[in-house]
Amino acid sequence: MRAPSTGPRPFARSRLGLVLTMCLIGWSAHIADARSLVEGLRSLVSTAGVTAGAVDLSGVRVVDVVTPLAERLAVRGIDFPVASTTPGFTYRFNFELATPERLTLLGSNLAERADTVGRRRLDLGVFFVRGDLDKVDGEDFGTTVAGRVRAPIRVLRQQFFLDERVHVDSFHLLQTVVDMTATYGLTDRWDLNALVPIVLTEVDARTSVRFEVLDRSRELLGHTHTTRELHEEAYGPGDVLLRSKYRTWEGDHLWLALGTTLRLPTGNEDNLQGVGDVIVTPSIILSRPLGAQDLHANLGFDANADDAVRSRVRYAIGASWQPVESAALLVDVLGSSGIAADRFDVPSRIALRLRRGARIALAGEPVRPTRSGAIPIALARSDMLDLSVSIKVAVARMSAFAGVVLPLTNDGLRADLLPTAGFQVTF
Repeated sequence: MRAPSTGPRPFARSRLGLVLTMCLIGWSAHIADARSLVEGLRSLVSTAGVTAGAVDLSGVRVVDVVTPLAERLAVRGIDFPVASTTPGFTYRFNFELATPERLTLLGSNLAERADTVGRRRLDLGVFFVRGDLDKVDGEDFGTTVAGRVRAPIRVLRQQFFLDERVHVDSFHLLQTVVDMTATYGLTDRWDLNALVPIVLTEVDARTSVRFEVLDRSRELLGHTHTTRELHEEAYGPGDVLLRSKYRTWEGDHLWLALGTTLRLPTGNEDNLQGVGDVIVTPSIILSRPLGAQDLHANLGFDANADDAVRSRVRYAIGASWQPVESAALLVDVLGSSGIAADRFDVPSRIALRLRRGARIALAGEPVRPTRSGAIPIALARSDMLDLSVSIKVAVARMSAFAGVVLPLTNDGLRADLLPTAGFQVTF
């Protein structure tokens, strides 16, 4: 006799499948309908209106020159350091023993060394970094990003004067990044690497807008004051990196490798999880081995294929001190420099109408609308320099590290510090 089935009945299975399908559809609809973080930022400075006596100006739009600048600063700021391709362990062929030999060289986590993982070896790693971006050029975000518009306007054949002030009361861009990286040794000298980041972005911001209407004698006719807050988050993949490193020279005192990185814009730029550009970075990697210790330096150039002005020079110098085989202290100085100021225009219909006699100020600096009605904004060229200090240990086939990245310069949107951690396993 066949034993009775203990599994769910077909109807129960179909009902469970229906519930799961409905949940997936609902979750997908929620994702599709959810607005992006950039749209949320733009809503912080929205239409403001005021009634002055019999004159209704509720349809007049605020000239928003603050959030476009915040967006551009944010895209710059989220360019965190990424895990290097340098393995925790490397394999060299021992000709005396006629077999590959494993060496424990606990090198840098963020700067590259000329070491390669070894032929047919696979190195897998996970790298964690988190930062709260709330400072612009060393000052609180709100003190350096503010806008003001003063302009005449004609309504019902009457002339009035508008005075608009936009201020960012608080701004926090928290980003948590988990890099999943894999390095494979095609030969003893040539490594290929793929890095896929998973990004959690949180925005916590508050803005205030004061809107005043004055008559021709500059007497106040009416005003309004609005405060808006944004507390939203987004989760998704960041920009994928495809990297190659080839060791071309291995001398007694100096090792040389050539590297190439291709950055693909797979991250959602509207959720501040990617820069939105294709970037190719050729680089030169130098190492000076000193027994178990190491000195290294990197020099590369981010060639931005979508906007050449946003290209950057990248460089690093550092050292590793490995007093025992299973532990090392790592110190690196990481830097990048822009090649030119980042200039872009913010289209604005209100700027076109208010072109004559309008005065616009952004962060205290006067801005003149163009003839087409756009508002030109420029971000100065930046030099970003960071100090990375970490401790790395080796256990069996795995190496793990923890450290911190501290800013040495104030350019751009920065965090006070970036805690880092991760591990690597070599097969």
